[in-house]
Amino acid sequence: MASEPKTNLREYCRSLLLKEKQDREDNNILPSECAIIDILLARQLEMACVYEELYGKLSGNELAIKMALSVIVSCATFWRPEHLKEVRERKKELCEVNQTIEKLASELAMELAHRSHLNEVARLWSDTTDDICELIERASCDNQHFQMFLKEDLMYLGSRFDTKYWPSLESIVMAISRDADGAEIITKDNLTAAALVSNRPSNADFLRALYRGFDNHFLSHGGGLPDGFRLSDAAMASVMNCALNLRPDQLIDAEYVKGLRQRDREKIKI
Repeated sequence: MASEPKTNLREYCRSLLLKEKQDREDNNILPSECAIIDILLARQLEMACVYEELYGKLSGNELAIKMALSVIVSCATFWRPEHLKEVRERKKELCEVNQTIEKLASELAMELAHRSHLNEVARLWSDTTDDICELIERASCDNQHFQMFLKEDLMYLGSRFDTKYWPSLESIVMAISRDADGAEIITKDNLTAAALVSNRPSNADFLRALYRGFDNHFLSHGGGLPDGFRLSDAAMASVMNCALNLRPDQLIDAEYVKGLRQRDREKIKI
C-alpha cells in the first residue's frame, strides 16, 4: 500500500479515536480511557501498521474497526500491568483471609462444642442459646427484608421443629471452616482470567487480556468482529508498545508476541 493511503488510514483511525474520546467527554465518563486514546494519538506513527491491518482484515467496516479500537482502549485502561498487580495482590490477600477463616472457624467450632458439652454435664448453665432460628432473628434485627418477608415463616418453623432438627452451631461454623479451606479464587471475567494465567506478572498480561477481548467481540458472541479475528504478531507488539506507552528501552517486537502465543496456546487458546 502506498504512503498516501497509509496516511489517509492514520487520519481515518485518528478521527474514529477522536470521536470516541469526544463521546466520553460529552458524557463525562471514563476519563482513564480518554487518557489512553491521547497516548494512541500521540504515537500514531507507530500505530500505522495496526490501522492498516484493521482496515484490511475488517474490510473497511467502520463499526468493526471502531469495535477493535474500543477493545484496545478498554484493555489498555483496565488490564494494564499496574492494575493487574493490584488484582494479584488482592488474590493473595483473599487466599490468606480464607486460611485465617478456616483456622479461626475450626477453633470456634471446637469451643462451641466444648460449651455444649459443659452445659450438658455441669451443674451450671451458660446463659447462651444454641437455637439457630433465634440467632438468625437476632442477627437480622436491622434487616427490614427479613423482618417483612422471612421472620414470621422462620419463627413458625422454629416453634414447630425443635433444635434436634436443625444443625448445631458448631456444625455450621465447621462448615464455614471447610468452605474457606476448599475455596478457589475465581476471577469475575474471562479477560482477567486470561491476564492472570501466569503467576509471574509482566506486560504480557495485557496481551493475553487483549486476545480474549477480541474473542469476546466475535460475531458468534454478539459482537462485530469476524470469528477468529487476530492481528499479526507485529501489530500486536505495536499495540502494546503504544497503548502501554512503553519507553524505547522497554519496547517489544513480533518475536516476543510469537513466543507468548506459543507458550499460552493451550492455556488460553490464542
